[in-house]
Amino acid sequence: MQASLAPIPTPHRLSAILLLLAATFHLPPAAFAGTIDPALAEHLAVAADSTPAPVLIFLADQTPIGAIDADLRAEHATRSIRHERVIRALRVTAETTQGPLRAALAALAARGEVRELMPFWIVNAVAARMSAAAVRVIAERPDVGLVALDARVALADGAVDSEGADPTALAGATPGLRAIGADRVWHELGITGAGRIVCGLDTGVMGSHPALAARWRGAEPGIPWQWAWKDVLGGNTHFPIDPNGHGTHTMGTMLGLAAASSDTFGVAWGAQWIACNAIDQSVGPAFNSDVIACFQWIADPDGDPQTTSDVPDVTTAAWRVNEQLGYPDCDARWWGAIDACEAAGCAVVFSAGGEGPGPQTIGSPADRITSPTNALAIGAVSAQAGESFPYAIAPFSSRGPSGCDGVTIKPELVAPGVNIRSSTNNGSYAYWSGTAMTVPHVAGVIALMREADPDLDVTTAKQILLETARDEGAPGEDNTYGVGFIDAYAAVSRVLATQGIDRGEAPPAGRLELQSQPNPFHPGAAVRYAIPSRGRVELHVLDVQGRSVRTLVDDVVDAGEHRVPFDGRSDRGDELPSGTYFLRLQAGDLTATEKLGIIR
Repeated sequence: MQASLAPIPTPHRLSAILLLLAATFHLPPAAFAGTIDPALAEHLAVAADSTPAPVLIFLADQTPIGAIDADLRAEHATRSIRHERVIRALRVTAETTQGPLRAALAALAARGEVRELMPFWIVNAVAARMSAAAVRVIAERPDVGLVALDARVALADGAVDSEGADPTALAGATPGLRAIGADRVWHELGITGAGRIVCGLDTGVMGSHPALAARWRGAEPGIPWQWAWKDVLGGNTHFPIDPNGHGTHTMGTMLGLAAASSDTFGVAWGAQWIACNAIDQSVGPAFNSDVIACFQWIADPDGDPQTTSDVPDVTTAAWRVNEQLGYPDCDARWWGAIDACEAAGCAVVFSAGGEGPGPQTIGSPADRITSPTNALAIGAVSAQAGESFPYAIAPFSSRGPSGCDGVTIKPELVAPGVNIRSSTNNGSYAYWSGTAMTVPHVAGVIALMREADPDLDVTTAKQILLETARDEGAPGEDNTYGVGFIDAYAAVSRVLATQGIDRGEAPPAGRLELQSQPNPFHPGAAVRYAIPSRGRVELHVLDVQGRSVRTLVDDVVDAGEHRVPFDGRSDRGDELPSGTYFLRLQAGDLTATEKLGIIR
């Protein structure tokens, strides 16, 4: 099925990239034969049996990423342990279950009914071009969960507000960077994103742009270009390109720095970058599989589960699908790939969309509501020179609630998105507006947070962003501003405070044991601890500033293991708000500390 794309219907048409996709799907249990999704069924109804269709075949058996991620968080796993365990689990699922399906596809290929096979492991799926008759045969297999139509779509291009700015006349941090407090992070906390990697899943990047070229990871001696650039559009390029300009602009906001003129327009200008170019295609086959291929590469660019020096900390996803193109809310086809990518260590941030100011206009996948953090939708405010907090919402910024249920509040956050100056694909600079411009502001902050704590897991990072945002609009969370405006300084300071407690209170190995189950907290949780000898014990719950908010034990305790119930309340009986806390156990001269998450 093909369709043309209309421009974004706002004065700022570059608010995001609109994609044409098929309907929402959910994988059925493995005991049943597969399902043909509605868009593919419509295609097959009018196609001749021999006409090849581009399809994605999702196996019914999928890796339980949610459970693996929860276990890794409970263990406080390091990033390297997390990455290896997730990548190996994904690969094992694909390797042990795809064999019979691929054999059946090979047999059909020998008869000329299947071609262009491409297996994936980031989700357990195979892409192919198949005759209509072959699709029906494969969909009957009990190991197949869903057969979906693959599609490519055009970028809904947009206009800019002004172009060709002279960087030497605009030296210094942009108004948007100052508004979020990025300049304070650099100057007061000494953090610039150094040692971190960001990624753009966009239209590509002009790799030779003077504000970006030096920090492309592929320019580093000894780093193969394949670890730093993935061209899924068949161009066979070995160096980043961007015929459109959108990806160059978003990458610039993440880390742009023209060193010769001290022109700083990137949040994490000390970081390196890599990129993939799935989001710039003409109408045709294979778009969905190209996005999956990008997420698979992003999760493990060098193909080695035991290394993390190649893996980005965050990737921008400044694009979305929406119902204005004739497709439903809550499209789920990339959820598995996104979850796997984040579980492996790379955060993904989405634009809310540019269909405001009407309600329930958030695009997909940003409208997802399966958890508070797995799809951050970022709206746009105007934070230009001469404007001060609270910042006005941009008229084009999409509003909630989510179309998934018509109730859940969206977006989660807002960031600068009006007249954002950044790099373009002609080697110069331009001012663009849109929710696509907000995403790299948030992604850059995550890179700063990862410099403060390289082992910070994605869920905790997003929780901190939500907890430290500056409230705007109606008090509390609302469908215009979400929880509020991104605050880089507060978010990075929170991470540094967390790190300070961990480093200062580390227990001697094997001397004390301390654990909270479950973690994150929910009612009925218990804290378990063990001490080597009888003596006085103090066990406190601390906030991120190291202040005691609840005393669980202050008494003489016998040696051995003990269990203390915890109801999630302070000493005064108030419910502790969602956030990161710490358990601190003091027994004689010994101390142990453990992180504790509370999610309401």
